Amino acid sequence: MCTLKKVGFIGAFALLVLAFIAPASYADVSNQATEMTFNQPVRIPGQVLPAGTYWFTVPDTINGSMDVVQIYNTDGSKLISTLNARTTDVTGGWGQEATINGVHWPTGKLVLTFAEGGNLQPAALLDWYYPGRTDGHEFVYSGRRQKQLDEERHETIAINVADKVTIGSSPAGF
Repeated sequence: MCTLKKVGFIGAFALLVLAFIAPASYADVSNQATEMTFNQPVRIPGQVLPAGTYWFTVPDTINGSMDVVQIYNTDGSKLISTLNARTTDVTGGWGQEATINGVHWPTGKLVLTFAEGGNLQPAALLDWYYPGRTDGHEFVYSGRRQKQLDEERHETIAINVADKVTIGSSPAGF
């Protein structure tokens, strides 16, 4: 039974990875606007995003804080969610080279970490790192949900910038 669960988890992540192979992701450096397409539902704090294309952005704020992530629909015309996020830095803020979760930092890749999704739940998006940065956005889940996610298996995916992300393109609304 444990083997079946492991095979299912690996299969689910293979599908998530495939979501990034065919479509491109577009990004804009100033607000880290990044287009992501998922071919299956993905959990975020407080809701599940159906399979589809979304824009993840870090909005300009009065105090310059980067602890909010906004998610928009495919053309940027509708705000779907505003999430609290903790700014996290894989290199401890020093920018030194490190290998963490199988990713060599700093990297020019879009990096996402997912939790497997127990009890037939979709995988949960845990954090998002904009290409070329060692600081990212760790999504804040409720205490109970965070405890469950900590117990699930995590998978980090790094998507090649040259193939998947174009810098400087985003909908006009951003």
